[in-house]
Amino acid sequence: MELKNDEVLNSRIITLTGTITTLNIDETIQKIIYLNSLNTLPIQLIINSCGGELQSTFALIDIIRTSTSPVNTVGLGLIASGGLLVFMAGKERKLTANTQILSHRFSGWSYGKHNELLSERKQQDICHDMMINYYKSVTGLNKKELEGYLLRESDTWLTPNEAVNYKIATKVVDTIYDSKPKMINKK
Repeated sequence: MELKNDEVLNSRIITLTGTITTLNIDETIQKIIYLNSLNTLPIQLIINSCGGELQSTFALIDIIRTSTSPVNTVGLGLIASGGLLVFMAGKERKLTANTQILSHRFSGWSYGKHNELLSERKQQDICHDMMINYYKSVTGLNKKELEGYLLRESDTWLTPNEAVNYKIATKVVDTIYDSKPKMINKK
């Protein structure tokens, strides 16, 4: 991946689209690390994602939260499941008025021998607790409140304004740009 000559990246804009996997999260992590190596100006991470692998999602969340450059997130299109979790990691979290937002409990599947299934169940409980603690840190809600609405047994769809009310987002915006986009001078 050639980062130095990426004009969008050098404008400090990163996009995360589609299903979250180890592969696309690795690319996003590399871009954040690269921009941190240049300076500490804010980074804008634009997200349109249906979610994906929980462990990869939390790897990116850890990078965003420990970045020396503030990472501001913008949700547009769909931010669901792990896509929503990544969005919530932003310092400033903006949504467009047409963004669709899905919050739900961790889901997965298991197979194997009885002892393996017991071990897997422990891992699922750990993942559920990680999500609860993460949501608590962003929204300020307690476990009972979270499991009553945002992380209940069925999916929870939110409007952008509801996401602001729950402190998932900081504001709803008309434009995704922090300022007027710079014209790139091609020589």
